[in-house]
Amino acid sequence: MAVGSDKKARAGRLGRRAALGSAAALPLLSILPAHARESAPAVGFVTLLGREDSAGNLYRDAMLEGLAQQGLVPDRSMRWLDRYADRSRDRVAPLVAELIASGVEVILTIGASAIATLAATNGRVPVVYGYSGDPIAAGLADNLAHPRGNATGVTIMAVETNAKRVEILKEIAPQIRRIALRIGQSAHVPVAWLDVAARQVSMLEQRYERRTESEYWYEAARFDYAGTLVVNSAGFPVVYPKLWEEEHLGD
Repeated sequence: MAVGSDKKARAGRLGRRAALGSAAALPLLSILPAHARESAPAVGFVTLLGREDSAGNLYRDAMLEGLAQQGLVPDRSMRWLDRYADRSRDRVAPLVAELIASGVEVILTIGASAIATLAATNGRVPVVYGYSGDPIAAGLADNLAHPRGNATGVTIMAVETNAKRVEILKEIAPQIRRIALRIGQSAHVPVAWLDVAARQVSMLEQRYERRTESEYWYEAARFDYAGTLVVNSAGFPVVYPKLWEEEHLGD
């Protein structure tokens, strides 16, 4: 497990998510029908996440911020209808059908939800998505210059650039180490914490305890945060309870 990289990476992921969500809202005005732009359009949002998931809320708020920058504000210049699948892929299609029946002009979505949303719309309404992976490999686009059918969106190609990020990290911080904990062992791991808003670097105390081959109990008292982190075979976290969870394509 990478020392200190998980907590800082979480902040980076959250920042990228906000940027991705806001950017995903930008193409909306160009695809709204003329009559919708002249009145108060109905905009739908559907996500695989739950209403109480912080990641889902971050995406939603970022998209709303992006829309507000274009003059579209809920209950003033647009109707906003959001639906949450509570991590059940089977619920996406019925929720999309519900949005279409409600008269939405366009549906916004994010991440793996985009794939299920595209299938459920069947070309009936435009779809705008934000996606961190390769939209071509995911079947969202035929190529980056020409999105498929009724869909358009943005991508940061995060998965494809992860290897390069690790390479750069090793170059600028060759002293980085991994925690070699056996099951049942624990360690206190202080790291440098960058507060972007305050432009300050300070010490962050962390504690890890390895519970299983893929699970670590993690504590960061400064943020009053604790939970069981799940890591993949490379040692990178794929689940942060109440904060973030890796999305998987397919069933």
